[in-house]
Amino acid sequence: MEAGGESSGDLALRRDVVIPGVRRYPIARCRHGLPGPLRQRGGTMSRPIRTLGLLIASSLLIAGILPAAALAATGADDQIQGVPLAASPISDTLSPATGDVHNVSSVALNAGDRLQVTMTGDPGTDFDLVLYSFTATDVAQTHLAVASSSTNRYPETFTYSVPTTGTYYLDVVSYGAIGGSYTMTWDLAAAPPVDPDGTIPGAALPSSPVTSTLDGIGDVRDVYTVHLNAGERLSAELSGSAGTDYRVLLFPPGSTSTTADAPVAQGSAGGYPSRLRYGAPVSGDYYLEVRYVSGGTGTYRLDWSVAAIPPDPSSDISNAVPLTGSVVEGSVDENSNVHDVFSVYLVTGQTITLALTVDSFGDPALRLFGPGAVSVLSSLPIAESATANRLESITLRAETTGMY
Repeated sequence: MEAGGESSGDLALRRDVVIPGVRRYPIARCRHGLPGPLRQRGGTMSRPIRTLGLLIASSLLIAGILPAAALAATGADDQIQGVPLAASPISDTLSPATGDVHNVSSVALNAGDRLQVTMTGDPGTDFDLVLYSFTATDVAQTHLAVASSSTNRYPETFTYSVPTTGTYYLDVVSYGAIGGSYTMTWDLAAAPPVDPDGTIPGAALPSSPVTSTLDGIGDVRDVYTVHLNAGERLSAELSGSAGTDYRVLLFPPGSTSTTADAPVAQGSAGGYPSRLRYGAPVSGDYYLEVRYVSGGTGTYRLDWSVAAIPPDPSSDISNAVPLTGSVVEGSVDENSNVHDVFSVYLVTGQTITLALTVDSFGDPALRLFGPGAVSVLSSLPIAESATANRLESITLRAETTGMY
């Protein structure tokens, strides 16, 4: 017996089969988590997994544990095509010792259907669920399994969204050597109706505020078309039901998919309200998406407005705005209002503390320029805070008197 194995009196089927007087055969699981071909040390045996039960029974027969009558013929449900799937719930048995390892049922599924299957078994058993593609012809074709649940505990369960119409094959298979009873329940939900505003171009953006619902199944995004002229700024604020996490994103002209194309702006994460501001560099139809992230079914409210971007009075050091109070509010974006520049006069030895907080999507930096700087585009800052957070801070003790 292989070193490290069980004692000669054990009979177990998980990673290995150990039978008195019979060579030990490690069992491999394939990439789907299903019983794979029986593998002998140093090579692969020619027996496919559908003969697993007969191999066990044959081995027991050799060992003198079972009579020859135990090698009974397999039934109609032991192989694809199987038998038609019975109404839920289904109660049945498997007996690996007599070669009854598979119970296969056929079920017609339509594209868009969602099949949910759950199974429990007797204590000590290890039965798994496998759903084979409509192209499968043999339970040994584990590479054609499209869904499975193969843990070592109950319940075993999976949910499968059907991409292609066809007759699929549901197999209850024993991974262990212990037989027993199981109960399987299944439910088939029809494909949800097509969501008319779930993709570009969606619907025309209604007047503000916009209210609607999202869920995590058939309605995961609402897309709206809004026309922006170059030099206009779109401002949007999204709120949702308690416990939900919905996001607002903006896609540029020419986009065809909100899942494949990149947004030009998106709202802040981490709670409501989620705010988005974007200045349009070119005219065209933009696409505003409210997207489900998590939290189940809920409602949302989207407030929005479009206005011309005012001239930027503080875009560089030459037209910096003097700081006159301890709190300043403003906005910047990456295309139409990149810089807000302020000035403050410091005397040698004075300490200035600056803190920047951002309440919308983006990652602006905070920079401090010393006396003599001529432009934020060409001069080097004497201090800078540019982290990945939406909180930046600088504390500096002035070494020179002058305008900072």
